[in-house]
Amino acid sequence: ADVFFLSGLGLESRFTFNLDELRSRGLFVGVLANGLLEEDILLRPDGKSDPHFWMNPALWAKAAQEAAVVLSAASPPAAVWFSDRSHEYITDLEKFHADAARQFSGIAPRSRFLLSSHDTMSYFGKAYSLEVRSLATAAGEAPAKAPDELVAWLGEHNVRSLFREQLADLETIRKLARPLSLSSDSTVFSLCLAPPGTRLPGISSELEVDSYLPAMQYTLEAVLGRLAVN
Repeated sequence: ADVFFLSGLGLESRFTFNLDELRSRGLFVGVLANGLLEEDILLRPDGKSDPHFWMNPALWAKAAQEAAVVLSAASPPAAVWFSDRSHEYITDLEKFHADAARQFSGIAPRSRFLLSSHDTMSYFGKAYSLEVRSLATAAGEAPAKAPDELVAWLGEHNVRSLFREQLADLETIRKLARPLSLSSDSTVFSLCLAPPGTRLPGISSELEVDSYLPAMQYTLEAVLGRLAVN
């Protein structure tokens, strides 16, 4: 490879190569999270950075700018092309974020509570003023049953939907959701994209969810559709 990217913030914790050593070999290395400011980064209860920052499109726009800088350094003759492409993409991301914020502004305060199967939705929640909880731990382990504190939170806020990440095991999630009277039918794309060519029906249109913006649109519509009826 000529260029190598990491997302960062500890997502690739098992990646043990020294990045400076890779750069010394002539490889152009980019860490997308380097485009973020300190105040952009959310912390988990254990004090470690939450790596799922792509769930805020405004932060993913910063990652796109970081990618363009690294790609331009790797291929200076194409720098203008990368700059133009990143500007176009960042504009699309910022428009998506503004449109999403406008749509979420119509959700009543009593309905701004979101439960996900894994802890990937905190940036999404902060971006659109939602209070977010999850069933699984940061390591992705689902409990044998929901903790009492979480059960109390669900009851207090009348939460009736569990948003299931695409990779979550459906049977495990259903076993946890059933005793809590939670609907677990809604899928969100927060851990990965779908295989190439995958198309799913969204509220507004059929969406090809193998790239970022359509997958985020699908997630947005899934969340809005459920919260709006709570």
